[in-house]
Amino acid sequence: MPSAVASRDRHPARASAPVAATRRARQTVVIPDDEANVQLKVGGRVVSLTNLHKPFWPELGITKGDLLRYYA
Repeated sequence: MPSAVASRDRHPARASAPVAATRRARQTVVIPDDEANVQLKVGGRVVSLTNLHKPFWPELGITKGDLLRYYA
């Protein structure tokens, strides 16, 4: 009678790509804090960031630009 628990024999691991091939070169992105709108080239694409002075958390004084700089 077959077991109710799946075994590794029935679900073998997939072959994975070499670690070096899966790593992407990390690019440092600098978002200026003195401009309201910027266009950045990231990964070969142009990204538009707008309204960077817009308050996201006014009680804390954190703007959209602050949040994006944190993520970057």
